[in-house]
Amino acid sequence: MNLTEEFTFLHKFGLNITLFGKDLKKCHRGPGGRNYFVVVTRSDGNKLHYQDTIPEADLSRLQNWIRCGDPTGLTAEWKEVHVGNIKWKAYLAGENEEIDCSGVLDEMFFKEGGKTYTYALTPEAKRVKITHPKDRIRLSEHSGKPNSEAKGFSIPSCLTIAEQDVYNTLLDAAQAAKARNGRAPGVVVISDLAKDYDDLAAMVVLKELDRCENVELEAYIANLEPARKRAIYGRVNLDSLGLQHVPIGVGTKASIDKHKEYGYEFDSSIMPDEKTFQPNKDNFFENGFELLDLVFNRAIQEDRKIILVLISSLTDIAEYTDREDRLKTFQKAVGRVYMQGGYDISAEGIPTPRYDAANNRIDMPAAERFHPRLKNIPSDVYTKVAAYATNIPTSIFNDLGDTKHPIGKDLQNRYQRQGVQFYQTACGPNPVNGITQERFLRDLCSFYEQHPPGQQKSENGTPLPEDGTPLPDPGEDLDSNEKFDPDKYDIIPYLTKGLMYDALPALGTGGVNLVDKLRVLDTKSMASQTSIYKVIGTPKQGDLPANPNISSERMAFVLSTILKGGLHDSVRNSPRSQLE
Repeated sequence: MNLTEEFTFLHKFGLNITLFGKDLKKCHRGPGGRNYFVVVTRSDGNKLHYQDTIPEADLSRLQNWIRCGDPTGLTAEWKEVHVGNIKWKAYLAGENEEIDCSGVLDEMFFKEGGKTYTYALTPEAKRVKITHPKDRIRLSEHSGKPNSEAKGFSIPSCLTIAEQDVYNTLLDAAQAAKARNGRAPGVVVISDLAKDYDDLAAMVVLKELDRCENVELEAYIANLEPARKRAIYGRVNLDSLGLQHVPIGVGTKASIDKHKEYGYEFDSSIMPDEKTFQPNKDNFFENGFELLDLVFNRAIQEDRKIILVLISSLTDIAEYTDREDRLKTFQKAVGRVYMQGGYDISAEGIPTPRYDAANNRIDMPAAERFHPRLKNIPSDVYTKVAAYATNIPTSIFNDLGDTKHPIGKDLQNRYQRQGVQFYQTACGPNPVNGITQERFLRDLCSFYEQHPPGQQKSENGTPLPEDGTPLPDPGEDLDSNEKFDPDKYDIIPYLTKGLMYDALPALGTGGVNLVDKLRVLDTKSMASQTSIYKVIGTPKQGDLPANPNISSERMAFVLSTILKGGLHDSVRNSPRSQLE
């Protein structure tokens, strides 16, 4: 049992928690010998949120914090609370009651320059510096004030204590990196925006890493036909996140075969008409290679390295580096590459692309040309094995829609439509990227988890469930002109897996130190990878089973937290899109 777990437990009963204390700035060193004070207040006036019958274990745990036998209120007083082996001085009060600090004034406050200070860790801000000459303070006077030490950065108040801890980790890692390197590393992203919902998820994750100063988002390239339409889609979504300063460029068609555009791809409330769109030449480049030239050469001139994020076909970066002068620019400018795909390491120690990775297979010649050019450039590739294991609950899409941000509504509206479309394609004569009906039911939804496959097979070779449940009917083709009706499709109840492929390498850009502090990787299984080329999500090799190399639940929790926090922040703080 730790304090974070206790705070999560208390939130369930409608209690708010604030940390106070003059040693709060040292909390990353651990609680030993520190002067911390916990203030617990009701969030709804006079009563707690509680069921008619509280389990005995929960009641005992709750009574550790409150004095009354029946949990209908709080007694306004200081109390010593035991959490594990640590004793905390806790103040129990109503929401707007003054806190009598006279009994702990010397321990809780410190004097400097003739004034008395203490610090508070609130849901809205990381650290609030409180100046108060008296021995009473009122929480409501300080709630939501910006953290002066974090340049106005605020953690969205809707997040739980455990979720706020994720943000505290982001901020601490950013400050540590800044102390070492002087500035956050620049990031350039090449993405097939609008193709799948995880493209937008990756953008939100990168936006939050930029806001926390873990990275500096410098440019986006949108590829895959219709590439210009994808760049426009990316432009308005970047704007909606307050990233008007981040330029976007039009990439290549990024596929050997013609891409079939699905109706859900550009179905967004902020997507303008492509023909009437008037681009701002400062942040919209008709030629993506010119944008790469600009960013890479600027980094070389400033003697710093760029992080390159490749979460789509490798056509663009392969064609860019086909020219000898640009290959040299790439090698000078890029310090690390993060990819969503897959590679093996050759006997010569060079990455070689795997055909079973969709981002390679869509233009395999480009993948084969580019991978050897990673020589001496560290790279991390996140595979589908890691993505499948992350398995974010699809309730996240409703949470994101509830933010009222256009990206949240977009993600909420498209994940079911995309799932239905993918399933229909998987059941058809020409499955895409090797996703057959069997593989879809096994990896991309929970059908076989609920109805394990038996020995018998359907006419097209798909295993039938042992319990006799029929395979989900793919249903009628989606009509983009009709309102989507989820009740018409058998597969909908089984679309319970949020597969955020591209969000994983996006999070990785925060660096090894951040990923380690967030505890999202299985460091034990990664220890054997000594090459500068890492594979997160190692595939099955001979008798060795596949290994996701991640802490699955933790990765899902961290990504969900950042997605929610990022959209809530944008709703509250970002200017409206230039097109609205």
